[in-house]
Amino acid sequence: MICPGRSVLLLAGLLLGISVHAGQVIKSGENRVSVVELYTSEGCSSCPPADSFLSQLGQSREGAEILPLAFHVDYWDYIGWKDPFAHAQFTERQRQVAIANQQSSIYTPEFVVDGREARGSRNIVDRVNTARNSPAEAYIALHYSLEDTGVFRASVDIDEIHYEGAETPVLYLVLYENGLSNQIDAGENRGRALSHDHVVRYLSPARLATPGQDHDFELHIDSQWQRSSLGVAAVVRLRESGRTLQAVKGMLAASGS
Repeated sequence: MICPGRSVLLLAGLLLGISVHAGQVIKSGENRVSVVELYTSEGCSSCPPADSFLSQLGQSREGAEILPLAFHVDYWDYIGWKDPFAHAQFTERQRQVAIANQQSSIYTPEFVVDGREARGSRNIVDRVNTARNSPAEAYIALHYSLEDTGVFRASVDIDEIHYEGAETPVLYLVLYENGLSNQIDAGENRGRALSHDHVVRYLSPARLATPGQDHDFELHIDSQWQRSSLGVAAVVRLRESGRTLQAVKGMLAASGS
């Protein structure tokens, strides 16, 4: 499918009718950025090594060509420790991933690379390398700014989408936070100090990535989120398989006020 044109999508929000072309602008490159999702929980004793691996992946030499995202799920909360980063929305997202991958169950830690379940660090790295050596199938410019009042604005210009097949291209916006830590007082990780990066704080509903349509929104940043550690990303993917067509990312601290 080939969808030439231009779409200005301001994602995440509360108000309509505001386009953002100020602050920081990040443009996608010629090769595809790989999206590496980790489904994890502070209540899971097997998860800390996976959290550490995701952090290392983001800090690696190839980190600029990877979008790591940690989705904290809530189904381990019953053990005794309620994960403050967990959301039922992320658990449901993992269930949908499992259906697409024909999995019989969901589990943590689970890595998913560009929509497909990935077991083992070597497998993950191989898939990331394959993606970053592949041509992009969408061209995106991400515009964003953050005001002193905490109002965040962003827009995504989609110049072109081209791919083989009949799946539906969708676009979504993500806010994530680095440098998080907790002292765990209960559950399987009791007594441990856990650290996290790339923790998803906000995931917008998926929007049809149709060039030529404008979608304008705003989001007010939660006062508990550390603005200097917040990142933003826009992803164009295929709805049915989850395959990434292209992604862009940047740090909010670079956008100015």
